[in-house]
Amino acid sequence: MEALHLIAMKSDGALRDALSIFDQIASFTGNNITYDSTLNNLHVLDYEHYFNLLDHLKKEDLSAALLELNTILEKGFDGQMFLQGLSDHFRNLLIAKDPRTLPILDISETVQNKYIEQSKAWERNQIVRGLFALSKADTQFKTSKNARLLLEVALLELGSLQQESEKKKSLTDPIDILPSQASLRKPVQGTNKPEAPLEEVKSQEVVKKIPSTQAPTPVAESTNTISIKSEMEAQRKQTSQPVGNLPREVVSLSDLKKFSRQYAHEVREAGKETFFHALIKRDPLLDDETITLTLDNQVQVEYIRPILQEYVNFLRQSLKNGFLEIKLDVIDNPTEVQKPVTGKDKFQAMARKNPNIHTLKNRFNLDIEY
Repeated sequence: MEALHLIAMKSDGALRDALSIFDQIASFTGNNITYDSTLNNLHVLDYEHYFNLLDHLKKEDLSAALLELNTILEKGFDGQMFLQGLSDHFRNLLIAKDPRTLPILDISETVQNKYIEQSKAWERNQIVRGLFALSKADTQFKTSKNARLLLEVALLELGSLQQESEKKKSLTDPIDILPSQASLRKPVQGTNKPEAPLEEVKSQEVVKKIPSTQAPTPVAESTNTISIKSEMEAQRKQTSQPVGNLPREVVSLSDLKKFSRQYAHEVREAGKETFFHALIKRDPLLDDETITLTLDNQVQVEYIRPILQEYVNFLRQSLKNGFLEIKLDVIDNPTEVQKPVTGKDKFQAMARKNPNIHTLKNRFNLDIEY
């Protein structure tokens, strides 16, 4: 009976194909058609592999689940066929969960009983999440460069379904935080003083806290306000403070540019791309011992200001002048010509320099591929 179900499943509802498969298996097995011989001839993965696999996942025995997957692949079964079969298995578990949907299962009674038994160990939401995970893995299988790793990750995700369910249960468990009212009224051992009513105790506490003979003490207003001007002034003083006892050597503009670019590459390696581009785009200006950095907008200023002190300390130590100060300037309307980046920008820049390029393009009817 199990062999006939396999033949019907393999023929996909086509009677002529089912008869042809039946005749082939009968000739290969000498009219001794069994379930195992039908499996081998049709190259169909046995139900038992899926049942064993889900038992391992339910026990969170991921090592055993990976070994079961390895056994299936070593038998020559395709990874995507395994995913589809495992999805069908989860689908059958979901159907077996409700007795009303059991007639939908087109399988033998023996296998149906196994599905019913295994479905009792899985919650409905776990089965649904497993179906979504397998559907996602099946979609990604064809484009994956490492198909086996995709299968193993899918199994690991299925193995975590039990942990997720336990976490949700723990979050919904009631927790006793406050003591009961009876424990609050329990008298202290070793004292014979009668307990006062709760309302009386509260009133006594209020009387003790606010005596009638004293005027309430005025509360000072909060002074936790932030002054942007004072913050900027403090930042300027911090960056203008000399470091240590460094000598006061004369600084040249060429040395300033050299060490500024050196620091720019260091901050780029540290992942500070905004600071790097700000230092590389424009060279710093030097006026006696005042360094001026020109930035594009206020966003760059807000990003660079907290890390500006490190830049100043680096220049003071490299240029051997502890009295260097730094100033930030912002260009409100930058008029600099941007460098062409895309192919279209490069073509337009070349055409501005040499308008004959458009004439050449139109005369020979050329298509520009950007």
